[in-house]
Amino acid sequence: TVLGEDVVLTLDNLKKQYGALGSYLHTPTLSQIDDPGAHSPVKLRKRIEACVKFLDEVLGSPVWNFTIGQFSEEKCLRCETMIRRRLHKDGKPIVAICPNRKCHAEYLVQMDGNKVAWTAYRQELPCPTDDCTATMILWKDEVKEGHKWTCESCGKAYH
Repeated sequence: TVLGEDVVLTLDNLKKQYGALGSYLHTPTLSQIDDPGAHSPVKLRKRIEACVKFLDEVLGSPVWNFTIGQFSEEKCLRCETMIRRRLHKDGKPIVAICPNRKCHAEYLVQMDGNKVAWTAYRQELPCPTDDCTATMILWKDEVKEGHKWTCESCGKAYH
């Protein structure tokens, strides 16, 4: 069902119009004062009418702030913040990053048949203690030199 067209006023549109009207909005320079054709009222009126026409189209648009896309949401396994990502239109996998500034956990998001699969970028590592059989689950950003972690089973700290 066609609902209409979303006519958007973008920053580029604003810059273009401001640039075109800027010389009329500011005090003229000495060279503009000396040039009789610099501030033509006919050119100014034509430019303003074009701006008004475009603004009428934007404000008269029956559809606004409309986004079409296939989205997927998942709660972060690390901090429980909700993550929402737009899926690639061709079904290609994408990387989703938790928006929580203290977390930033990464996930691979891809289509699996008719379902969306979220796979956390984390790794299972065996505890290096000789008599401990526990495995540690570390996130991608935790598997790096200098990162400290403690085995939840034996309580030994490693870095």
